[in-house]
Amino acid sequence: MLKNNCHKLLMVFCLLILFSAPGYAADPIQITTWEELDNVRNGLDLDYILMNDLDQTTDGYDTYVGVAGGWSPIGVFVPAVINGLRLGEWDADASSTPFTGSFNGNGFTISDLIIDRYYEGTNVTDDPPSYDSFGQGLFGYLSGAEVYDLKILNASVSGYRHVGILAGYTRLSTLSDIETSGELNTRHNGGGLPER
Repeated sequence: MLKNNCHKLLMVFCLLILFSAPGYAADPIQITTWEELDNVRNGLDLDYILMNDLDQTTDGYDTYVGVAGGWSPIGVFVPAVINGLRLGEWDADASSTPFTGSFNGNGFTISDLIIDRYYEGTNVTDDPPSYDSFGQGLFGYLSGAEVYDLKILNASVSGYRHVGILAGYTRLSTLSDIETSGELNTRHNGGGLPER
């Protein structure tokens, strides 16, 4: 009887560890094309897994990356108003829509990512930057999300503020086993992984 109860307790304990461990989504949505990657924006709180490399030869590249402005980041960062200006220096506006799910890169690579939303102005009071030049990266805004086991190589990302190859703006998220390379062009707050 005691032996049987110990086995049951051990089984419950193992299941709790398995399902509470980060990165173990029970049934993640599989991504094999740029269109499927783009559709992540339609389920920002879901779990995803990359099933192959994505690059300029993959279906959908010309439609989702090779267009004016390039890739539209997943998760929208709307800059908060500070001193009357919408600069988003430290925080996101409540109308932002972050990615809050999980993204398992599964060891695969996303290559040739292009985002071109650099702000050329010199006076943000008289000539404010377009809001879509904030929060630029594969993900525009991560909040409470998990992203892991992913490479983003040969990227070219530009924007005004909160710009990163992986993510433009990140809050309370778990990132692990991420590798990035490429060019980054920003006026303020930029980095290869998330900017913040």
